Amino acid sequence: MIQEGTFDMFTTPIKVTKSKLDNDLMANYILDFCKDNEGRLNTQNPKGRLVSNEGGFQSKDIDFEHHKRLKPLFAFLQEQGNNLSNELGFPRVKLDNLWFNINGYKDFNQDHRHAGCIFSGVYYIQTPEKCGDIMFTSPAATELEAYWDQHIKDKNNHPRTNIHCTCKAEAGVMYLFPSFLTHGVLPNLNETEKRISVAFNFKKML
Repeated sequence: MIQEGTFDMFTTPIKVTKSKLDNDLMANYILDFCKDNEGRLNTQNPKGRLVSNEGGFQSKDIDFEHHKRLKPLFAFLQEQGNNLSNELGFPRVKLDNLWFNINGYKDFNQDHRHAGCIFSGVYYIQTPEKCGDIMFTSPAATELEAYWDQHIKDKNNHPRTNIHCTCKAEAGVMYLFPSFLTHGVLPNLNETEKRISVAFNFKKML
């Protein structure tokens, strides 16, 4: 029998998990690895690449076998990918690729998605004050802006057409989400300290 009522449809899962890993140790290791022979951490560094990042440094995909000191991190991420996959009833997934992000003052990442993957995520290693949070955009953003009055609010006075959700950057925290979900990173407004994170993708295990 059909039940009357109001419910949300097409919800988007975002998994939030905290780890007990040694983030200070990993921060020093990543900084040492990413610097080139001249100590540079910018787009001129041959170890880096320019994708969605505006300023700052984004490494190329790393070789998992080369970074044995980060094996506890890799294991933690794989465990969380398995957990989310099980929660949603998805096929088994594997940690497919991973890269380092180091962002200084005013550096940020443009909105983007990760095509060809099932889950994507970020793990924060160093997050000084005002370092910039991650911001997600509703998959229905275009439709909400086109069809609903921007001033419509619910009974709690919250905008029903809010198309963005910001999640705090905090060392030791991982956000895992569907790869189709548009996201970006707000500018680091800390003038002296860098934000360091690890981004990664999961694909279906063959």
